[in-house]
Amino acid sequence: MDRGPDFALTAGAPVPLVLYPRPSLTRDAALDALTSMGRAHRTVATSGSLSGLRAAALGGLGILPFAASLIPDGLAELDTDLPALPPITFVLMTRSNHVPAATGALIDALRADHPHFAGSPGASL
Repeated sequence: MDRGPDFALTAGAPVPLVLYPRPSLTRDAALDALTSMGRAHRTVATSGSLSGLRAAALGGLGILPFAASLIPDGLAELDTDLPALPPITFVLMTRSNHVPAATGALIDALRADHPHFAGSPGASL
């Protein structure tokens, strides 16, 4: 989970969360992980945009569950006893074997930014 530069997690206090609204894979993963370990939590901010979530975390309102490989600028990974989030797989699918130019460009951009992605056009990344 990620936090702004001035954020400190208070021991024993509910974990303040900055979350996407439902439905959200990272929201569900964070809530499930905290609930399964019996850790109290509360939602302090919700936004449908990454800019809104980033602003709330940068402002010190709470922590943002996010993939370590995609941490937004200005935020840092939180080093604490909170549970790790499970891996999440994203799949890009097309309707046919033909990959449109825009989809191919997206695949190329994802691979360039995240070389650990696997697959080929028409396969999952």
